[in-house]
Amino acid sequence: MSLLLTSSAFENGDPVPVWYTRQETDCSPPLGWAGIPDSAESLAVVCTSREGKGDVFYHWVVYNIPPDVRGLDGKQPKEPALHKGIRQSRNSDGGWGWQGPDTRRRRTLRFRIFALDKVLDENGCGDPARCVRSMDGHLLAEATLAGYVG
Repeated sequence: MSLLLTSSAFENGDPVPVWYTRQETDCSPPLGWAGIPDSAESLAVVCTSREGKGDVFYHWVVYNIPPDVRGLDGKQPKEPALHKGIRQSRNSDGGWGWQGPDTRRRRTLRFRIFALDKVLDENGCGDPARCVRSMDGHLLAEATLAGYVG
């Protein structure tokens, strides 16, 4: 079985409900996954969108998820440490955890899950782009879920 990423809030290619945006409750959506490789040491979830000039906006970077965890509930706290040793990086606006998109402009949100062959160093993951770069060379499997707003 290959890695699969889903959400009970929206289907792949469908709109992301407005309550996950800055204009509403700005809370993280629920995510679930299956098909984790047996050799995975940790998982990471990354949500991005493209800004003007192709810049990447990091809405959410969650890392050091234990391989036995099968999902994240919605409304995760906006702080660096979650349960079971799960960590969150800062988002592109500088806050911890989820930063919902602005609905005044149409954009695609790309959620990705990565199965990794190592646990990431917390010191290298305060910045979202640096945290994602630290996964280079450690990827075992990846899955994507996309939705749009605006």
